[in-house]
Amino acid sequence: MDEDDDEDLLVAVKEQHTDWTEFGVVERPSTNNGNPWRRLWKEQCWDTAQRNLQSGSVMDMHELAVYGFCAGHHDALLAVCGGSWADGWWGELHCLKEGLVER
Repeated sequence: MDEDDDEDLLVAVKEQHTDWTEFGVVERPSTNNGNPWRRLWKEQCWDTAQRNLQSGSVMDMHELAVYGFCAGHHDALLAVCGGSWADGWWGELHCLKEGLVER
C-alpha cells in the first residue's frame, strides 16, 4: 500500500465510525474535544469482550472485565463484580452510564 491508499483507508474508517464531536455538537472546535477514534476503540473493546465470553476462551476473567469496563459490556464486567451488592450496583450503574454516553 502506498501513502494515498493509507489516507483513503483512514478516511473510509473515520466515516464509518464517526463521533458526536464531528456533528457540530461542540460549538467551538478545539484540539481538546476528545479522542476522534473513541467510537472505534469502544467497538473493538466490545467485540473483544463479546468474543471472549464464549466457551473455550482463554482470556482471564479479570482481563475480560477490563474490556467490559472500557466498553460498558454488562456481562463481561459483572462476571467479577460478585463480591458484594455494592460491587454489583457499581457495575450496573457504570454500564448504564456508558450506554447513555454513547447514544
